[in-house]
Amino acid sequence: MRALGLDIGLSGVRATVVDDTGRLLAAVTERDAAAVTHGRAAHDPRRWWRAAVSAARAALADAGPVDVIGIGALGAAPFLLDAAGEPVTDALLFSLDTRADEERAALGLTGDHALPKVRWLAARHTDAVRATDAGGWIAEQLTGRPTMDAITRLAWTPELGLPLPIPDPVDPFSHAPLTSDALGLPRGTPVVAGTLDSYVDVVAAGCRAPGDGCVLLGSTLVVYGVAAEPYVVEGLEVQAYPGEGLLLGGSTSSGGNVLDWARRTFGEEVALALGDGDLRALPYLAGERTPVRDAAATGAVLGITLTTTAADLHRAFVDAIALAALDHAERIARAVTVTRWRVSGGGVRNAAWLQATADALGAPLERAPLAGEGAGPALFALAALDAAPPIAPGAAVLPDPSAAARFAAALGPYRARHPHLRGAP
Repeated sequence: MRALGLDIGLSGVRATVVDDTGRLLAAVTERDAAAVTHGRAAHDPRRWWRAAVSAARAALADAGPVDVIGIGALGAAPFLLDAAGEPVTDALLFSLDTRADEERAALGLTGDHALPKVRWLAARHTDAVRATDAGGWIAEQLTGRPTMDAITRLAWTPELGLPLPIPDPVDPFSHAPLTSDALGLPRGTPVVAGTLDSYVDVVAAGCRAPGDGCVLLGSTLVVYGVAAEPYVVEGLEVQAYPGEGLLLGGSTSSGGNVLDWARRTFGEEVALALGDGDLRALPYLAGERTPVRDAAATGAVLGITLTTTAADLHRAFVDAIALAALDHAERIARAVTVTRWRVSGGGVRNAAWLQATADALGAPLERAPLAGEGAGPALFALAALDAAPPIAPGAAVLPDPSAAARFAAALGPYRARHPHLRGAP
């Protein structure tokens, strides 16, 4: 059996074709980055659809026909539709877009909830008749059915009163028949609803039961441990996901996006041990989600001298993102004993970031199947039809003990810097 996966992300759409033995048969990326500036992050949903069609057709041309289609998408990314089902607004991207912060504060919600943004949009677009999210709307284009999976729906907090109707929730593993001819596939091909990309990738990485841990090195950093019950840990979130138990952890606003900026600004990084030169960075170039929860947070570098080089500055941000991973992992460990860490995401190709993350956690990072290939939605679709390939042990990235000790010593000062600098001009 073969699956086409569509991964809708900040930088564009990636289409992959995977078979039930775990072989990657095709992978095509259609670059179309969302517009992200401080306080504003939005994207025209029609561009996601055009990119999805283009990437999917190219992948299918390489690999041939498939038996099922899966979807994973960034979120919450709410937008409004007219009576014809066409977008009348851009999608506002989770906590990166802060224009609805007054509504959010009034509701007592975090920046990742869709409801404040829907209220903000509805007040400005009276021609809208319903609301939706990125992944569900892509599924709707394929099946003709308004779709929202049950996990995405949780971020919409409908119990607090939505100003516009949204689709009824469906199980992430449920599927509907393809009715669109846009991809060139036979009508009736199952289209799996899927869910938010991080949860699709967590499941695809093999994190499906209590004690599993997952690190996703993507445009943002995601760190979760699977818990048997809903523990409360300061700074972390408890999330439902398509597996056993619950996820404890969170997602940052800072990850590969910050390192891409560092690469453009400072050039390629070189090996520089944490602590050399006493250079310390805060990576909050787009605000921050967990565990800081400050959409207005900004980045900073401390310890610059006349001898500081561009490579030093680049490495400081690599280490800062690794410390963000440790900040999550240490909090997770207060409630859950993670017996193994899986790692996935495009960041596995960044050797410095991957090694720094293993060093920071002080534990081996086991590479997930097809890590870095964006194949999560395809693997998820195979799982929905009980055809997922077995999760084989992956090659592990081992921590350097001396580097791990330096990261452990740096965690306390790292946590203290943001509260101290918060609000500084």
